[in-house]
Amino acid sequence: MATYRTSAAGGSSTGTSDRTCTITPAVGDLFVVFCNVDTNTNAAPTCSDNNGGSYSLIACLARGASAHRLSVFVRTSTLANTT
Repeated sequence: MATYRTSAAGGSSTGTSDRTCTITPAVGDLFVVFCNVDTNTNAAPTCSDNNGGSYSLIACLARGASAHRLSVFVRTSTLANTT
């Protein structure tokens, strides 16, 4: 059975560059990422990590009239190391 172990927050509140977040995983963790952005019309965002992980976009939901978006990603494999 899956359990929730930890969380992290990161990013920025302005600009258009990529956002980063730092977290220390345990071997075997599976990342699920929730991303909330305001005034963004990108309906196909992407997610990556510095361990070569790839992510599947589960949902990208628009809310409100000004293109606020909530995206959900899941890593396609568990973490093999703790970096």
